[in-house]
Amino acid sequence: MTVIGDLPFRVRKAWMPRGLRGLQVAIVDVEPAAPRLDRILPTCEAERPLERFAQVMRLAAPQLVALLEDPTLGTNYTVFCPSSQVLERALGDLRDEEIAGRQDIEALLACHIVPNRVAMEALYNGRALTALDGTALIVTFGKWPKGDPQVNGVPIENSDMLCANGVIHTISGLLTPKQAPTGRRR
Repeated sequence: MTVIGDLPFRVRKAWMPRGLRGLQVAIVDVEPAAPRLDRILPTCEAERPLERFAQVMRLAAPQLVALLEDPTLGTNYTVFCPSSQVLERALGDLRDEEIAGRQDIEALLACHIVPNRVAMEALYNGRALTALDGTALIVTFGKWPKGDPQVNGVPIENSDMLCANGVIHTISGLLTPKQAPTGRRR
């Protein structure tokens, strides 16, 4: 017995209790059917405000793409993803061919990715996170208890876009990667 729109199930026991005018009651086993989540980059590609981030990742940071898409690692990530508008403003008139393989853009992208899944409920004022490139990210809230969230002073627009291998928080600016050591002493 199935009904259109129902989850797949198997009837274990069915009966019609007396006095309930033909109501049929059943004990059923429902097959688990949770919605399937995509990985981080396919999720970004499917969301118009985030698609440029995924495009730039694929062009400039193939090692980061491999890291985010490797299902055998079993690692979760938190991505503070700048919107497509922010990336377009930052990259200016650079064509895709000019973006490919640029280490400065790869470093810029790496500072937006944090190992481990950190949902909004786990963020608190002063929470310190470390990006893949070692950049320190500090979460702050403008209003108590969790209003106006920011990471390194950049507002978080949307939070908790769940993915199979992590979570995405959309931000309205770019994070700055930590400076590489120059080798000079002062």
